[in-house]
Formats: sequence, C-alpha cells, structure tokens
Amino acid sequence: HTRYREMAATSGAPSDVKWVADAAAVAVANRCNVVIAPTVALAAELRTLGVTRPISVIPTPVEACAGHAEARAKTWSYCGRLSAEKGIDWLRAVVVARPDWTGVIIGDGPERALLAGLPNVRLLGALPHAAALRLVSNASVFLFPSRAETQGIAPIEAMAAGVVIQRATELANDWLAQEGCGAYRIDALCDAVPALARANLPPLFGPPG
Repeated sequence: HTRYREMAATSGAPSDVKWVADAAAVAVANRCNVVIAPTVALAAELRTLGVTRPISVIPTPVEACAGHAEARAKTWSYCGRLSAEKGIDWLRAVVVARPDWTGVIIGDGPERALLAGLPNVRLLGALPHAAALRLVSNASVFLFPSRAETQGIAPIEAMAAGVVIQRATELANDWLAQEGCGAYRIDALCDAVPALARANLPPLFGPPG
C-alpha cells in the first residue's frame, strides 16, 4: 500500500534505508502464495524489483457518493494527514503560487505549521467522513501531492464525486494518469499544464495572469 522508498526519502532517513525497504518487501512477497497490488503500475514495479510470486491487481474500493453538483469556481480541497510523506511541501508551493484560488484542508499532523497563516487556506482539522466528502465534492479540484501512496482512498472518492484530481508526478500516482480518469499532473509549478488538462481544467497551475 505504501512505497517505503519514497516515504524514507521524505522522512530524512539514510539513503540505504530505501534499498533495505525494497529488499524486505521482495523477501516477504516471495514467501506468499499470492501478492495483491492496488495498481497495474505497482504490480509492474514489484516484478522489476524481483517478486516472482503471482500478483493480482485489486483496486481500492469506495462507496458510491453524491455527484459533483455545484462546485465553486477557483476552489480546491485536500484531505489527509499533514506529514512529510504526504507531499505537504508540494501542496504549500501550489497554494502559495496561486493566491487567487482558495481551498480547504481536512486533516491534521506535524506539517500543519507549513500551511498555517496562508490567507487562501482554511485548516479544518479532522472531520466526520460525510462532512469531508461534502467539502471535497464542492471544490473545483482535489489536490493529491503524496509521493508514497500507491492508491489513496481520498482521490478515488473525489473522482467518484466528479472532481478533477491534480496530482504529483511520481510513479506512485501513475494510476491517476490513465486516459479519461480526470486526473492531471504538473512537471513544474507555474508551467503550462498539458494540452489535455488545459482543455478541461481551469488554469490553476497554468501561467499566472
């Protein structure tokens, strides 16, 4: 479920930790009858690392939720723990780069101080699931900056509500890049987004102005 290599990199652990994490994951997987991976991309990565046991791809399920009814323009949401492995530094950079957009952050954690005091951000802390879903479904864009998660539940629920996902660029989130799923990546802040995204998204991550 978690790519510990990336998690170790964001936590300041020694560089050797990521290789130890890979070796441990492969050793455990090769002692199993079947390995379950949440995405095709992760299954392929496990093969590359040396997993030889059968791998079944079973995506993370979510309950059906209400549609994307009346999204407010120029709004975004984030739902998750505020910790380094979640890519909060990326999230802060995006928020600071576009002060003309406003957003809500649902969740708490040790990186909260990075976002506190930003004028276009409301820090709401932990909320009941139903209340969090309502806020996510009322935003124009859902931000998913995590570099370590293989398939987060929050962006899946956002897509189920019809919300566009803006994601980090790393392999962990390549499952979100499949054609037609409504998720787009950025390669650098304030660069033009890909042509497909420009045709479907407000210019949250396009050139200012």
